[in-house]
Amino acid sequence: MPRRFKVICIKADPLNWLKVGEVYEVQQWNGKTIVEPGAFAMDSSRFKEHFVLFHE
Repeated sequence: MPRRFKVICIKADPLNWLKVGEVYEVQQWNGKTIVEPGAFAMDSSRFKEHFVLFHE
């Protein structure tokens, strides 16, 4: 079952799709993390390098 939550970016990616300080909605499922908007996927093992949980 997919898990959805919001995160804040703490480190940009090599292609500069992620912006530091930006809040993203993500969905994790089967070891992959889908980042929206833009809908790209990253391996969940690298997820913690780029994001922390966003608390509203």
